[in-house]
Amino acid sequence: MAAGKLLNLIALTALALLASSLGPAPVNALSTGHFQQHAHRHIAQEVAAKRKRDTSSKRCKPRPSSAAPSSTPATTKPATTKAAATSTHASSQPPKSTAPAKPATSAVAPPPQTNSSPGKLGLAWPNGGDESLLKNFVTSRVKYMYTWSPNCPSNTFGVKCMPMMWGDKDDGAIKSLVSKASTAADNLILFLNEPNQDGQSNMSPQHGCDLYHQYLKPGEALGYKYITPATSSAPSGLTWVKDFLACCKDCQFSGVAIHWYDMSLQKFQDYVELWHNTFNMPIYVTEYALQNFSGGAQASPDQVTAFHKAAAAWMEQQDYIVTYMPFGFMNDMSGVNTANQLMNGNTPTALGKALLNGNF
Repeated sequence: MAAGKLLNLIALTALALLASSLGPAPVNALSTGHFQQHAHRHIAQEVAAKRKRDTSSKRCKPRPSSAAPSSTPATTKPATTKAAATSTHASSQPPKSTAPAKPATSAVAPPPQTNSSPGKLGLAWPNGGDESLLKNFVTSRVKYMYTWSPNCPSNTFGVKCMPMMWGDKDDGAIKSLVSKASTAADNLILFLNEPNQDGQSNMSPQHGCDLYHQYLKPGEALGYKYITPATSSAPSGLTWVKDFLACCKDCQFSGVAIHWYDMSLQKFQDYVELWHNTFNMPIYVTEYALQNFSGGAQASPDQVTAFHKAAAAWMEQQDYIVTYMPFGFMNDMSGVNTANQLMNGNTPTALGKALLNGNF
C-alpha cells in the first residue's frame, strides 16, 4: 500500500513537470507582443494625423520661408499651394516697394495755361484724340503738336496743334478747313509728308505746287500760315524743296519743316544748320531720331539718351528753331530703334520724362 502510494506520487510529480514544460507562454510575453503591434499602428496614425494637420495649417497660414521644411513629401501637396498662400499674405500687407504707382500725370508738370513759358518741345502725335492720354504728355515746355493729319484733339491743353495736309488724300479736309476764317488755334498748317519718298506722299515738286495753289492759296487771305513740305533726310530732300519753291514762287511760307534720321549729334546739327542757311527761314524739326537706315548697327540706349538730351539742349538755344518734335511719342515705333521711344503704354518713358520736363 505504501509502495503503491509512493509510485502514484512519483507519477503525479512527473506529470506536473511535463505539463509545466509544455504550457502556454507567460502573460507578460503575450502583452509585450500585443503592445509592439499596437504601438506601430498608433505611430502610423500619429504620423498621418500630423501630415494632415501640417497640410491643413499651410492652406490657411503660410509658414515663413526660413522655417524648416515639412516632413510631408512634396508629392502630397500641389506645388501651387504655398505660392497661393504667400500671395494672399503679401496682398494683405504689401511692402512699400510694391505700393501702387501714382497717376502718370504726377510725373510731369501741369498743363500750361499759355505758351509763354520756356521750352520748344512738340509732340508728333499719332495716338488719336484721347484727351486722358494726351494730358499725360503735356507740360509747360510743350508748345506744338501735330497728328500727321488735318485733325486735332478737341482739347489740346494749351498746346498749339498744327493741322497737316499729308498728301493728296487730305485735299477735301484741308479745303474745308481753309474755306473759313482762321483762328489762333488752327492758323498754322503743315504741308506734305516726305513727298520725295516712296511710300509717303511721293509726288513731284510741280504737283506739290499745284496742290498748294488749289487748296492752300485761298487760305492766305483768311489768315492761314503754312510750313513747307517736310522731306525725308535722304539727299534728294533738299533738292526737292529747292525745286518746289522755284516753281511755287508766289507760295507763302512761314517756316521750313525738316525730318532727320542718322547716327550722330554733329550730323544732326550740321543738317539743321544747312537747311536754315539755305532757306533763311525759321525751322520746324517735325521728325528726328537717332536711327541707322543704312543697314549698320543701331545706337545703344545710353547713346540714344545722350543724343536726345544734347540735341534738345542745343535746339533750345537756337533762335531760328521754333519747335522740335522727336519721333517717339508712340507705342509702335514703325521700325525705328525703340531706344528712341518716349511712351510706354499710357505714360512717358524715362527719356520722355526728361524731355518733357527739360531735364537735360
